[in-house]
Amino acid sequence: MAKTSTGLGGTAVDLRMAVGRIGRRLRQLYATPDVATDPGFLEVSVLTRLDRLGPLTSRALAEIESVTPQAIGTALSGLQRRGFVARAQDPDDGRKVITTITESGRRMLAGREHAVNEHMRRTLSHRFDASERAQIAAVIPLLERLAEGL
Repeated sequence: MAKTSTGLGGTAVDLRMAVGRIGRRLRQLYATPDVATDPGFLEVSVLTRLDRLGPLTSRALAEIESVTPQAIGTALSGLQRRGFVARAQDPDDGRKVITTITESGRRMLAGREHAVNEHMRRTLSHRFDASERAQIAAVIPLLERLAEGL
């Protein structure tokens, strides 16, 4: 078990380190052998947003993901090239382009998410008891609130 720092500054450091490790590990789990055809972490995140929120503009996606418009543009181009998203002019404002997840994108996302979620479920099941799992579940809304404030 890692040494824990004291005080609010120590908590901030420990939290950043732990969340950073989790983030790196999730990126590794999302990585696939075929980098040329399979979406990366940001692309999967974009597909997830489109699946859950519906069609969005590039600007909205960049804001939601807290990345640059260029990063979103690159991600969307790759996803469109592989047939995972479709882009079209906004019927209400022809200056805007709306991106929608395709059925192919939904199938790929479902398979990828299932594999990563199953790995997470197994880890929670084997490495944590019921009380610890309840503690983890209880902190999720706080982590979401923290993410919104960063």
